[in-house]
Order: sequence, then C-alpha cells, then structure tokens
Amino acid sequence: MKIKICGIRREEDVWMLNESMPDYAGFVFADTRRKVTAEQALKLRQQLDRKIPVFGVFVNAPLSVVCDRVRDGCIDHGRRERKDEGRPLCFRRRLYSMLCCVPHRKCALP
Repeated sequence: MKIKICGIRREEDVWMLNESMPDYAGFVFADTRRKVTAEQALKLRQQLDRKIPVFGVFVNAPLSVVCDRVRDGCIDHGRRERKDEGRPLCFRRRLYSMLCCVPHRKCALP
C-alpha cells in the first residue's frame, strides 16, 4: 500500500511529512480551502525532504500553469482535471517535454 498526503499548506505539515516519510505528498492548486499559491508551494517544497515525490492537483487550469509548476520545482507530478470532461490528465516530470513543451513551446525546460 502507498500513502499520499495531500493538501500541504503549512510548515507544520512539512515537518510532519519529513518525520513520517509518506510515499507521496501533494499541493492543491484548485479553488478549495487547501489551495496554495505557487510561491507558497515552492517555499514549502524547499523544506520538504527531496525523497518524497510531490503531486499537484489542478482543476480547469490551463496546461501551461501545470507546466509552470513542474518547471519551477513546486511539483514532480501533476494531475489536471477538467470538470466538463471528467477525465484527468496525469503526467510526470519525465513526460514533461512530450505533454507540455511540444504543444506549449514557451514551457521549455531550462
């Protein structure tokens, strides 16, 4: 069984994650009470143990926004859902160029 703790938004959450070392962690960028900004996520990500892969959850966000969060180091994996389609688009950093940079050339990796 794998454990993912999502909705990180406080330094106390990061401390708890670093102590418990779950399999995954996650930031919510969708409009909910757990939503974090890119700046907040990056600050928290920098304090989080690098051994913990981090997901981002997005709803009805442009793909370029998901790409930006991967590129700036906030997340390692993304999940983008469109409420009208009901199908999530999931990707990992390795697939970033195929899913993000080709259709959105401005998302090129540094």
